[in-house]
Amino acid sequence: MGKVSKPLRLLVADDDPLLRSIASKRLAPESAELRTASNGAEALRLLEQPGINLVLLDLDMPEVDGFEVLARMRANPSTRHIPVIVITGRDDSIAIERAFTAGASSFVMKPINWDLLVHQIDFVRRAAENESCLISNVHDLQKTRDELEQASAELRKALSAADQASRAKTRFLASISHELRTPLNAIIGFSQLLLRMPDFQGQSRPRNYLQDVFDSGTHLLHLINSILDIANLDMGALRLCRAPVDVGEIITELVAETVLPAKRNLTIQTDIAKDIRPVDGDGWRIKQAIGYLLANAVKFSADGGHVSITAANQAGEVLICVNDQGIGMETANLARVFEPFTQIDDRLERRYNGMGIGLPIAYKLIKLHGGDLTLTSQPGQGTSVSIRLQAI
Repeated sequence: MGKVSKPLRLLVADDDPLLRSIASKRLAPESAELRTASNGAEALRLLEQPGINLVLLDLDMPEVDGFEVLARMRANPSTRHIPVIVITGRDDSIAIERAFTAGASSFVMKPINWDLLVHQIDFVRRAAENESCLISNVHDLQKTRDELEQASAELRKALSAADQASRAKTRFLASISHELRTPLNAIIGFSQLLLRMPDFQGQSRPRNYLQDVFDSGTHLLHLINSILDIANLDMGALRLCRAPVDVGEIITELVAETVLPAKRNLTIQTDIAKDIRPVDGDGWRIKQAIGYLLANAVKFSADGGHVSITAANQAGEVLICVNDQGIGMETANLARVFEPFTQIDDRLERRYNGMGIGLPIAYKLIKLHGGDLTLTSQPGQGTSVSIRLQAI
């Protein structure tokens, strides 16, 4: 017989003593252990003891026949998978079919060809071991599937909780931003009114204080409006007022409105195609997005640096590029800059102030227009941001 992973422990159950005697002699060399039973009841008692891993079972036995033994074996978890070769003297396909239905692994006819039976036992054992291995693999796969389903359910639960927390945070930001704008508008309005009053025209110190109040209030209102914008964009609550937009005019206005730091000697150069096509969008929001990019380019440029803004037609789109020669950033950090409230240099003593929402707002606004915004950068060499909008 071929080599198998476990030694053969055989049970021969037959009411013919001659057959049991021959089986003991012919099969003993092939089996590490061989037991015999003269009837079905004795076979079932022997099967209660652990160790037997193959059964030769006569179908025709008094009282408890082979069919009953098979049925009880398959109903018992401890014997359910033991292979059974049934022995029958019947030339009866119905009885053989009944045996297979009851759980037989194979069959042998009387008179038995013992040499052939040895090979059949080896084949049945190998088939049973392959089946056992397959069942084990299936159980492992089922266990893995159950674990994955549980992990997936926990992940869905965690994602749902995170989404709810994010929505709650967004609603809070929108609510608090709205509430803060009302008193700020009063502070800005009254400080501006006081600056125009004759009583303060000749008083430099009080006027400077009022100017600081006005400037700080205006800056804070700008920050609050930006937070409200990012909250509305996250909630999908921001709506565009679409109309034909002259991108060249927007860029010209932005450059004229930009106040450059006096001590840093920066220059801004524009290159706008004369035949620049209009785009379909919200002019204020497009100006807001480009304005954030221009503000970043100015903020991160070194002293004596150069910032350029170009606009040109390209394959049915308008391509807008904002380039600077500033500090730049590592490629690994590029994805992070589109996350709200993220600063690449997040140290408390960082050189450049800001909340890290300008670029995320610009990105979301351009996406809301159906456009695209991409960024390339190299440390110490500057940053280039490109916007693509569909031309009319």
